[in-house]
This record gives sequence, structure tokens and C-alpha cells, in this order.
Amino acid sequence: MSEPDEGRRPAPARPRATGPRRFWCQIVQLACELLAWTQMLGFAAHPARRWEPKRLRLRLFSIAGRLAHHARHQLLHLGADHRWTELLLVARAAITGLPARPG
Repeated sequence: MSEPDEGRRPAPARPRATGPRRFWCQIVQLACELLAWTQMLGFAAHPARRWEPKRLRLRLFSIAGRLAHHARHQLLHLGADHRWTELLLVARAAITGLPARPG
């Protein structure tokens, strides 16, 4: 009969995400959820609904814009010469046109 090796210890458990790392993971998860819902509601009849995040970033999130403040309103001026500006405006109109949640 062999005796158990007393020098061995069980492998430590994986460290859990704590503190700032856990908070960062929650922010990333929220961003993924917002992106998925935006695609589903804003691009219902367009192939952009199924685009990967990289394609969205290269096409829609790279549109140049300027944020302006006037009379207590914030205005976003988008570059009219960009190829995907029209698609972004259509998606924004679709999302802002949704009925408000009751209650």
C-alpha cells in the first residue's frame, strides 16, 4: 500500500472576476446586448441585422460626425458623403419611431 504524498496540494480554483475586472466585464456585456438589440430593432429589413461587430464598426461606427449644442439641444451632424450614412439615419428613425413601453 502506498502512502499519500503529503507535499501535494490540490490545484487552486480559478480566480473569479472581482472588483474593476468584474465591472469591466459587465460593461462589455451591456455593450454587446445594446448592439444586438440595436441591430434587431433598427435594421429589421436590411442585411445589416446580421453583420458582425467588426463590420458594423468599419461601416457604421466610423461615420464622421460633429456634436453641437444649441438652445439646450444636442445635435449630431453626420458626414453626408459617407456611403453608410443613409442606413444609419434609417436605423435611427426606426428605433426612435418605436412606441414607448406602457407603464
